[in-house]
Amino acid sequence: MATLTNTGTSALPVNGIVLLVVNANQYALTNSCGTEVAVGSAGTISVVFKPTSPGQKLAYVRFALGRGAATPALVPSTGLAGL
Repeated sequence: MATLTNTGTSALPVNGIVLLVVNANQYALTNSCGTEVAVGSAGTISVVFKPTSPGQKLAYVRFALGRGAATPALVPSTGLAGL
């Protein structure tokens, strides 16, 4: 789980938080950020690994934020299944 916190002086636009993965059915992404994060507020992003086949799987969470934020940013997530 990750937290996106807005410590700025205006709302932070969230243009998209998406999961980039080959085996999309083996991951689930949820986020509570909505389309913007208010000043002093935070949203949570969660990636759950739900393997359906053995082996290592790699996924990235892509953050696209507005207002000059350093994005898009990619955060890696790795799962290892030993089914």
